Amino acid sequence: MDHKKIKVAFSLGRLIMFLAVLAPMCAGCHKAEVQQGGSITCPPEIETAQEPVHLPEGWVERSGNRMPEHWHSVTFFDGDPRQGGHEIEPKLSRVVYDEFQQTWSMRKQAGAQKTWLACRYYLSSISLIRPLADDVTECSGKFTNVLYPQVRSLTCK
Repeated sequence: MDHKKIKVAFSLGRLIMFLAVLAPMCAGCHKAEVQQGGSITCPPEIETAQEPVHLPEGWVERSGNRMPEHWHSVTFFDGDPRQGGHEIEPKLSRVVYDEFQQTWSMRKQAGAQKTWLACRYYLSSISLIRPLADDVTECSGKFTNVLYPQVRSLTCK
């Protein structure tokens, strides 16, 4: 093999190793669609499965069935929550009869980060997230005011 072929083979090998290391780091990093204003719905349920991260010595795992987790609340973040975006506190929260209402105000200053919507699921630590359109400045939600909350409506403008 001549010197040029060895150099190309070495560079190609390094590229393949780099991609092999990078690919697992990007698992689930596909681009989220921008959520436009108006009436918003999150996926009503997601299927989840739990597994332990580490098993204590002397124990074995018995996994349960997969379970559907139901959408029960939302929150908003100033910036991508995967990159340290901060949760936006509602500017208004109140209870009206059997309903809990919240309103969030999104600051829109020059150079501000995107606002992200996070859909939360009952009895799960999983949130589904996506950015909001830049022109969204306020969102209001109505939720059942019971032990097992449910979203009645969510509107952004």
